[in-house]
Order: sequence, then structure tokens, then C-alpha cells
Amino acid sequence: MELWIRTQDKKSLLKVNNIWIDTTGMTDQGYVSIMANADFSFELGNYETKERAIQILNEIQKRMFDWISCNHHDRFYSILYEMPYE
Repeated sequence: MELWIRTQDKKSLLKVNNIWIDTTGMTDQGYVSIMANADFSFELGNYETKERAIQILNEIQKRMFDWISCNHHDRFYSILYEMPYE
């Protein structure tokens, strides 16, 4: 399975291996970054709260498991997810 994600700023489309929430570099506004490993670390988007970032990860997970549960797990396929602005 390949997971492709278009970044929040719409400037990049990346095939990613890992996604995580990074709160270590939070700004004064409290933004939380969602990061990805696509052979290098890359910021996919920023969200105001950790809870919103978790919602985004939940959406990505649901998209992946919905596809697998439709018996597509026996074929090569790609999933495309576009990071929401807010």
C-alpha cells in the first residue's frame, strides 16, 4: 500500500511512510504540526490544537482501513489524502 498526502499549503504531494504529531516546536499560537517521513521529515500541516491533529490522523487511518476492509488488501493500491486547511 502506498499513502500519498497533499500538504496543507497544496504545494507538495508526498508518498509517506510514517506520520506523527509533533508538539515539540509549538509556536506561541499553539500550533501543532503533523509530520511525515517520506525519506526525510516534512511538515504536512499545522493545527491549533493537539485534539484537531488527532482528528486528522484518525481520518487518515479510517481512509486506510476502509480501503483494506473492502477486500483491496490483495492488490497493489495507493491512497490519496489531502490535508484540511483547518
